[in-house]
Amino acid sequence: MTPKDKFFGAIAWWIGLVGLIGLLLRPPLHPAARVHCLGGLIFNLAFFVLGWVLFPGLSRALGADLFSAVRCAVNLIFLSVAIANTAAALTGRGIFFSEVSG
Repeated sequence: MTPKDKFFGAIAWWIGLVGLIGLLLRPPLHPAARVHCLGGLIFNLAFFVLGWVLFPGLSRALGADLFSAVRCAVNLIFLSVAIANTAAALTGRGIFFSEVSG
């Protein structure tokens, strides 16, 4: 993977729009970088849906303490996934440090 591939793959986990831009670039990025861009875009969309659609309904259904615990756990999972995959992209590996061929 070139430095440009690594950059787009790593930033896509934090800014979903960069993932979309990385998918639309010509010439195309390395296949592993494209997977990182797609994963980052989907990851950010899921985080947006959870935060703005699902969590307000959950806050009414659960008590304040249980809701706070659930939201904290979900946010920590999202943070750990973003950090792990950013490091994987910067080192030129696939999602969750899978092997990259080519």
